[in-house]
Amino acid sequence: MRYQVTLGERRVRVDLAPDGRFTVDERVVAADVREVARGRVWSVTLEGESHEITLLTSEPMRLDVDGTEVRVLVLDERTAHARGAASAAATGRLEIRSPMPGLLKAVHVSEGDHVERDAALATLEAMKM
Repeated sequence: MRYQVTLGERRVRVDLAPDGRFTVDERVVAADVREVARGRVWSVTLEGESHEITLLTSEPMRLDVDGTEVRVLVLDERTAHARGAASAAATGRLEIRSPMPGLLKAVHVSEGDHVERDAALATLEAMKM
């Protein structure tokens, strides 16, 4: 899974492999993460350097990293892509893809229509599994 992580003013891309290995901005990183207090405190060793990370708040996410408070935003690749498309120019052609196979039942807009944010564009029918 790929994540876009913003720590304060710094943005990095983190790729997590199914085997637990990960890369940061295309660089393989040696790390060991141990949960100290469930869902709240972690001991993290990165490249041989030890850090203590404490979750201060979830929304917005704020962490205490070795005594320094850091604001963090973590987006998975699908959410990051969707936000990028939403912040793109509002004019021109935009491709919309379904997150699942389905049957297009209705299209609620026509070419050239002015579309408000969060307006229904189409109705997709998919099997419930």
